[in-house]
Amino acid sequence: MQESDRRLCFLIKQEYIRWPFYGIRWMKRVGAINRKRVQRLMCVMGLAGIAPGPNTGRAHLESRLYPYFLRYFGKPEIFNFDRNPL
Repeated sequence: MQESDRRLCFLIKQEYIRWPFYGIRWMKRVGAINRKRVQRLMCVMGLAGIAPGPNTGRAHLESRLYPYFLRYFGKPEIFNFDRNPL
């Protein structure tokens, strides 16, 4: 690894300690260098930005589903009952 890469690794690591959620695109502003170079150096150091993973909006398979109750009844006549019986 070259001396310039070591210096950039030090700067990237310092910024990563301060802002661990910054990804590659934010880290490239540290040394005004190419995104691919930052990506390579972060990969060599084993760093990655903290961000939500894929499919975070998808429900878990074991979570309960509460279907819409009236979907199974054709008409809303289920609510036609006498509230005040004699």
